[in-house]
Amino acid sequence: MKALKRLALSATILLATASPQVKAEISLTILETASWEGSTYYLLDKSSWDGAQSAATELGGNLVTISNQNEQDFIDNLWGAFGSSSYATTYLWNGLTDASNEGQFEWVSGEEFLYDNFHVNEPNGSTSENEVYMWYRAPEAAGTWNDFDGSRGYNYYDGVYGVVEVVDNPLGLSSLSNIANVPSPHLGALCALALFAFGANIRNKKSA
Repeated sequence: MKALKRLALSATILLATASPQVKAEISLTILETASWEGSTYYLLDKSSWDGAQSAATELGGNLVTISNQNEQDFIDNLWGAFGSSSYATTYLWNGLTDASNEGQFEWVSGEEFLYDNFHVNEPNGSTSENEVYMWYRAPEAAGTWNDFDGSRGYNYYDGVYGVVEVVDNPLGLSSLSNIANVPSPHLGALCALALFAFGANIRNKKSA
């Protein structure tokens, strides 16, 4: 019976987390939103790296993980200084950091660090430069990375702006937005299991 109760509780938790959630008000202004390859990207107002990452988690994501050149090009062509957006700017935070282990850069999202776009002779900072921005001061180096002091995002030239990535469908479900109205076979089975366990629990109490 305890096992059934645990299964019913697990089913209830999964159903609750699968329901559409309204995002809480975040601590930084969202300047622009874009979608690409199954993720939603947010351009945040200038801030420290920590401030941008905090806002990213409030949105349900992290500062962007750049997985390949195509994703880098997408950001460059939109929000980099030579991009198409009216908010195009010179410095953009990404989610790379070596704050936990000096010299060992990792994505704050936990994804494997496979793609590298550091500028020539970068990274070159010490323990005071633990975060990374993408910079666009010259066309030939546009989008390349530089390690930097994450606390200086407000006052460094025109400021450093955060790029947030939220994966739209992290569970691989066909439609999170419609999941409450169109249950999948797996959710239907979980519902049935939860009801069965609930009924068994009631019967057990009556016979006690």
